[in-house]
Amino acid sequence: MVTPLGKAIEFFRDFGLFDVVLPFLLVFSILFGVLEKTKILGVEGKDRHAKKNLNAMISFVVGLIVVATANVVETINKALPNVILFLIVLLSFLILIGIFQKDEEHALKDKHPYWYGFFVALAFISIVAIFFNAIQAEDGRTWLEVIWDWITTQFDTAVFGSLIILVVVVFAIYYISKGKSESGG
Repeated sequence: MVTPLGKAIEFFRDFGLFDVVLPFLLVFSILFGVLEKTKILGVEGKDRHAKKNLNAMISFVVGLIVVATANVVETINKALPNVILFLIVLLSFLILIGIFQKDEEHALKDKHPYWYGFFVALAFISIVAIFFNAIQAEDGRTWLEVIWDWITTQFDTAVFGSLIILVVVVFAIYYISKGKSESGG
């Protein structure tokens, strides 16, 4: 039995809401917000506000280009539900942590900077993995599958060993050169 709401969703799907309108609005809104915040295209007036007309035009054109590219829209439609699911899991975890906290605001970044960095890195890697899992390669596999296959087949080669050594050296240089904290001496 099909409900009226189910029929409405099917109508919107046939109309192109999910393949044209919503991806356009998403890209336009995000890009416009970033351009307004960063003021990368310049400022105008005495109060030095961002050039809204230029930011809107650039965002409009990029939004239309994204919608015209079927692969990008398909990737957005595949990845966003997983990103939202990841954010819901992350929010649930934060709510669970908040249950055991005092009534004061918990500033994870200030009180536990290493855990904060760990969770930011985990979130970044997870979102990148979600998008790599949504992008199709030419042979039909996802980019995540291609990367995983490359890692597993190249694990014992000199290239992979060199990459591991490079990562270790970069982290060692960062750790040595970051300097001492002001309170540490």
